Amino acid sequence: MGLPLLLLVLTSLGFGYDFTDYVKEFNKNYATVEEYTSRKSYFDQNYSKILFDNSQNYNYTSKVNEMTDWTQAEINGKADIIQPGLDFEQTSAQVSQIPRQQLNPGK
Repeated sequence: MGLPLLLLVLTSLGFGYDFTDYVKEFNKNYATVEEYTSRKSYFDQNYSKILFDNSQNYNYTSKVNEMTDWTQAEINGKADIIQPGLDFEQTSAQVSQIPRQQLNPGK
């Protein structure tokens, strides 16, 4: 079992951070059970990617934020606000090229 999968399993068993923690931390409210279920699914997928990325010793650290329960299309729309014409992967690649000191001044 790979590290990201193991971390996801441990998280889903109540060890560490989970969707319930996310909903509380970011004061999320969902209109229906169906929306809650789909947002949890998006969160699980995105959180798994965060755990995987952080296990790779990249020169950046991914963190949970208010967009962790968003679809790829919603994230892509946000990327267009940041810089029109870029998709999420391109935007992520650009961010990964920024030295950590510039992303977190004073650290």
